[in-house]
Formats: sequence, C-alpha cells, structure tokens
Amino acid sequence: PQARVLLVEDTASLAAVYGEYLRGAGYAAEHARGAEEALRLARAAPCDAVLLDLRLPDGDGLSVLRALRRESPDVAVIVMTAHGSVATAVEA
Repeated sequence: PQARVLLVEDTASLAAVYGEYLRGAGYAAEHARGAEEALRLARAAPCDAVLLDLRLPDGDGLSVLRALRRESPDVAVIVMTAHGSVATAVEA
C-alpha cells in the first residue's frame, strides 16, 4: 500500500505543486486547508507523514503539531513556512 501523506497548506498553488510532486513520487496525498480540517483528517485515517504549514487561516501549525504529537506520536511531521524564525524552529 501507498504511504499516506497529509499536506496542510492554505495556499492553493503551493498545495497543488506539493500534491502533484507527492503523488508523482508514489504517495497517497491528502490536502487540508487549515488546522481544523488537518486534525479531522488525521483523526479519521492514520497517516505516515504530515507536511505542515505554520501559518493557517484558522489556527497555527504549532497547535496542530502539539495535537498530532499527543494523538499520533509516531507520525513524521515536516514543518514548512515562509515566515519562520529561530525561536519558532526551536519551539517546533
């Protein structure tokens, strides 16, 4: 079976590029546009990895990261942002 990747990205153009790349590499990619949708999808079906944007329209990625760590501690999470700082990287 394909590894399932949850892509959490609110910018449609970036999500399309990332999703196309992931599917082309053989992953089953699912897209969430915000924090609530990401957590709902992660709870509905286990995923192998999460690509997580930090800035989301309905919350921040760090909150999603904390929830994922509590609920699915073994899932791999890659945090992505165009607006990062050293402090945010350390917190993540």
